Amino acid sequence: MMTSTSASDLAALSVAGFAERLGIGLSTAKSLVAAGEIKIFRVGRRVLVPQNEIAGFISRRMAAAEAESTR
Repeated sequence: MMTSTSASDLAALSVAGFAERLGIGLSTAKSLVAAGEIKIFRVGRRVLVPQNEIAGFISRRMAAAEAESTR
């Protein structure tokens, strides 16, 4: 029997899934990957973003915003 799996249950998301999860555009997500701001891995031709990288990205962006606000 197949059960549906939510995005939060997956170990990794596609770049499109990452964009949707953060509420950003696909082109922005692809730019973040190209710039090396998001770590990815490949399975065949698929490009995947690990779940822990999503949390890390958010933490890094929040830390940068806090550093900017204290200047």
